Amino acid sequence: MTETSENVYRYYVIIGSFRYLDNARNYKNTLIDEGFVPVILENENGLFRVSVAAYNDEEPARRNIASIRRNYPKYSDVWLLIRKQ
Repeated sequence: MTETSENVYRYYVIIGSFRYLDNARNYKNTLIDEGFVPVILENENGLFRVSVAAYNDEEPARRNIASIRRNYPKYSDVWLLIRKQ
């Protein structure tokens, strides 16, 4: 998995997945307008995932997901990506 930021974390809060980079970029801009700080990750299959948070510990990542689901019902399908080590 490659990413646009230089830090590598174990847990990523994923709010969208896209086949095309342009779609991921447009979604990222929408999220920025809503106050998120998203980054785009590319997986080994060429899918572009939009992450709004990254952690090295699982519990805060899961709390963030619960918070997003509670405060942003339209993002109820947000999920946790656990990076292989």
